[in-house]
Amino acid sequence: MKKTPLHIQHPAFLSARHLFWLNLVFWLILALIDGFQGYMFARNNGETYLFPQRPAFVLAYFFSFWVLSFLLYRLFVRIHAIPWRKALYILLPMSLLVGLVHLLISIGGNMLLVRLWYALHPALDNPYSRPFGEALRINLENWYPMMFNGFLIFWMVMAILYGLNFYARYRRQQTHALELASQLSQAQLQSLRMQLRPHFLFNALNTIAMMIRRQKGAEAVEMISGLSDLLRASLQQEGRQLVSLEEELAFLKKYLQIESIRFQDQLHISWQIEEQSRLAKVPALLLQPIVENAFKHGISRHLGKASLHIESRMQQSSLHLLVANTGPPLPEGWNLQQHAKIGLSNTLSRLKELYEEAFEFSLHNREAGGVAVRLSIPQTK
Repeated sequence: MKKTPLHIQHPAFLSARHLFWLNLVFWLILALIDGFQGYMFARNNGETYLFPQRPAFVLAYFFSFWVLSFLLYRLFVRIHAIPWRKALYILLPMSLLVGLVHLLISIGGNMLLVRLWYALHPALDNPYSRPFGEALRINLENWYPMMFNGFLIFWMVMAILYGLNFYARYRRQQTHALELASQLSQAQLQSLRMQLRPHFLFNALNTIAMMIRRQKGAEAVEMISGLSDLLRASLQQEGRQLVSLEEELAFLKKYLQIESIRFQDQLHISWQIEEQSRLAKVPALLLQPIVENAFKHGISRHLGKASLHIESRMQQSSLHLLVANTGPPLPEGWNLQQHAKIGLSNTLSRLKELYEEAFEFSLHNREAGGVAVRLSIPQTK
């Protein structure tokens, strides 16, 4: 049978030695409280406080619980994996045995401490100087409540240990589930990101092939060199889901260098980057597919000189991005959720994985013509 692991673990900052003394201090404090209450009760009711018999009994009483607490924990370690119905066959007789052991330790400890006290103070008159058998008989007159208390403490300790183990197991399962969800999310993000790389690579190669067909060899060679730099920069971001906006803009500029070769003097690119926003964190390869979409569906279809504007600013705790381009407007009824191609659809999926519903991503037609993409990404400290 596979052994079920014990889930209760003491905190890392507490050693077994520390726990030993903490357990001792706990029962000692209870003994002091009980002893003080007994003293105040006798005083308030005009009764004689039996010394040293009463303090000796209290110390022996709680000392037995201190000793038994270690034994109960050892018992729990051995039986915690057993089904509870079978465990009851062990726990029931053990609870009676613990009650008996508690009774014997309490009475024996009490008698020993009293005799030791008077042995160390022979000048004092010992009112309890009875034969051992008679003293034992007197102490056993109240055996039932003492044994019942031991029985009760046994079940209380076991209930606490089972509860702690169940709670610890629940927390570990929750942590494990969160770790699995995080790993799945990271795998999905990596898969989405890997889809982007061949997508823009194939588009760039198509552009290079077009240059070659038009017998523009120098431009084609320059684009190949730019593509090499772009792929190298992409590999440097490998394994990182989030990068600074500064890094993302540097990567985007390498991509725009390739497109600038294609459009030459027919393209104007403007930047409005707030200095404070450069350190903001964004998903790697966030802007490239958005800009690529602007070229494919807007700038490349624009008659005359085209323009591309990129803007960033911080507002409260969010990064706001704007990518605007000239070209044809979005068709009537166009919807990001339904009509976006792989680049924008992939970007939307990644944003949902990373930020759930805490981001904004929209496309709309500009009054001056063309399309604008707006992004709002939360920044956590």
